[in-house]
Amino acid sequence: MEIDTIVSRAKKSQPDVVILDQVDKLSLMNGKFNATHEKLKALYVRTRELAKTADCLVINISQASVDADGRNKITYDMLDGSKTGKAGEADIIIGIGKDDFLVDENADPRNQLRYITVSKNKINGWHGSLRVNFDSHTNQWKDAPNDDNCY
Repeated sequence: MEIDTIVSRAKKSQPDVVILDQVDKLSLMNGKFNATHEKLKALYVRTRELAKTADCLVINISQASVDADGRNKITYDMLDGSKTGKAGEADIIIGIGKDDFLVDENADPRNQLRYITVSKNKINGWHGSLRVNFDSHTNQWKDAPNDDNCY
């Protein structure tokens, strides 16, 4: 799908929130780029414009790179394509990582500890990580016991 199609639909339907999963795979109608990093930056600039023109919150979901493999705290430098201008266009970047071990071996692995890491935040400036448990059966996040490894 082209980003301009999403922009025109958002202007017409006036949603409160637009969530773009795998935004890196969207296309640009008027796009002739010498390199992939130029296209990525242009896509993310267009999603910022989408937020302004449609007066809505835009959430871009991007895949983590191989640098995030096996990590519990995922920061924006582990974002796939983080060496491009796309990270510079974000107001806030949140990574969700998980521990490799289960606290209880009989527990469902989908319910293991997660780390929510805010590594870029132009909204209020707070950066850090929170340990949380995610209950996949109730779709709820709960505080997990903190440890000295969180900041």
